[in-house]
Amino acid sequence: PKPAPAPPPSATATAAAALRTARPLRSPALNGRRAPPVPRSWCAARDFFAELPDGPFLDVARFLDPASVRAMDGTCRALRDLNASDKGPWFALGAKEFEGLELRGFGAWASGPESGRRNWRSLYLRFRRHLSTFVEPFVSSEIRRVIDSDETAELNFHICARTMGKVGSRGVYLEIDVMQNPDNLSMAVIDFAFGGCNSVTFSPDTGAVICEKKVQDTPRRVEGFYIQPLRALQPGQRFIGQLGLFVLGGRMAFFRRMRCPRRGAAGSWECTGYVSDLFWCPGGCFTPCVAFKDAGAYRVRVAPRLDAEPPLKPKGWAFQAGSMQELGWKSLDWELPQHE
Repeated sequence: PKPAPAPPPSATATAAAALRTARPLRSPALNGRRAPPVPRSWCAARDFFAELPDGPFLDVARFLDPASVRAMDGTCRALRDLNASDKGPWFALGAKEFEGLELRGFGAWASGPESGRRNWRSLYLRFRRHLSTFVEPFVSSEIRRVIDSDETAELNFHICARTMGKVGSRGVYLEIDVMQNPDNLSMAVIDFAFGGCNSVTFSPDTGAVICEKKVQDTPRRVEGFYIQPLRALQPGQRFIGQLGLFVLGGRMAFFRRMRCPRRGAAGSWECTGYVSDLFWCPGGCFTPCVAFKDAGAYRVRVAPRLDAEPPLKPKGWAFQAGSMQELGWKSLDWELPQHE
């Protein structure tokens, strides 16, 4: 009888031979000159990782942060390719950090057909870069001028309410830095891109949270409710500082931190407490955005921080309520002119 064919080599075993003879990646700073000798300590570490089976290697790599994985990528091409594979640490980092987020034009982190040709390192860097940008007409991480009144600048990703509503979800915290504000702006979440007509808005000037729903097109009628968990600013004072949104376990909270324009000193963080659940979003996803009241010269940017932890944890529902329905919402219904 013919001998049984040998099992296919694992990803680590395939890279092992290349690892034993691999040299550090070329650096543009060398200008074609020969690279310096590889230190013996590097060689020992390289051989150690090369001899690990897939399971132990991936278990070790999952404990690394992005900076450590990038450092490992720089040692040789074989490790860089292994780290970028379907079971590598770049995929694990993305699955953890981007849980519940959908990037426009791509979808969720692990969406689409499974493919061994995906380079998860490149996709991780792409997600990181584009999550900190606004969509058209701004297409940038910073807004310096708003042309039209009542302009809305949507971020380049959506938050999945189904994922964020699960018990044990990691949570999402995002931050907006307001460096120049000639008039009035707010932080909001909307579900318009998914067939909805709902929004939840936080005004840093008034300290109020407003829930709105369009209930009629002609004449255009909006049904709204509001509460005021934080104090209002002084009359004539413009908000300069940071705004934050935190979503965890099917609830959301807003944050603000004032900064004195003259002295540049930042104050303490303030939190509204949890002010809304996610049941108002029937489409399953909603989009963070910044709403501008009037046109003018602004400086508003998406902070590079996108984390699972806010600067301070909400202690519960606002006003120490037991649920969203117990927050004491006040009615705010009106009809808008047809040209708006």
